[in-house]
Amino acid sequence: MTLDETAIHRLLLWVVKSEEVAQRKGSYPEKLLPLRESLAGAYRPCTFSQLEGLLRKSNRKLNLEDHGAYIFLDPIADEAAVPVASFNFDFSAKPPVLRIRVAVFGSPERNGTAASAARSIAFRLEPPEGTSGVHSYPHLQLISGFTKDGASIPGIPDWMPDSQPAWPLDSRGPFALLCCLMIGLYGAEYINAMNGFDYTATASLLTGCHFPWPLERRSPPGNSNRKVARKKLNR
Repeated sequence: MTLDETAIHRLLLWVVKSEEVAQRKGSYPEKLLPLRESLAGAYRPCTFSQLEGLLRKSNRKLNLEDHGAYIFLDPIADEAAVPVASFNFDFSAKPPVLRIRVAVFGSPERNGTAASAARSIAFRLEPPEGTSGVHSYPHLQLISGFTKDGASIPGIPDWMPDSQPAWPLDSRGPFALLCCLMIGLYGAEYINAMNGFDYTATASLLTGCHFPWPLERRSPPGNSNRKVARKKLNR
């Protein structure tokens, strides 16, 4: 298993466990619980034990859509929103591929005003599509559904474009793409709040990116020993 693959497995498991712990300990924002419960009825949450089993059996390739499972990310409390994501990766491909689809659902009530319809926005994060062409760079695009031909996400207007615009992302590989998602949703300080996830072991995966480096805020070294880093992640 490559360092990139190990880091993504660990981070996805951390995200799911963090959300489950917030539910269990009652630290989930109370005002967002009704929205979270409603979404869980439409998008079946992937549990920690289920994800652990799927990753163990994945043989380096996994599409959560094939299992009807979604990862509920930490809520964006300040925006009264709940992000729900689907992940599709293939680490047997050359180069390895990670594709992420995310819908951010807004609370039906915000600032004391109830919405007359669902509130949501959705997008996908993808690697370069070939070495030349209109999308030959890591990018983010708007979407209307979790699958290309599947049901539309409630609250997404039917005119939503799904090809352009395509915003470039500061990504050098699958793990960096996942970091783009987390920093984009929560800001740079979120990384420092990720207790229990050892980012220092992933420095080489973010070389060349312009993320604010966590913990000591140092720049990721350009010549990290990947074998040592992999050992740290596998502890």
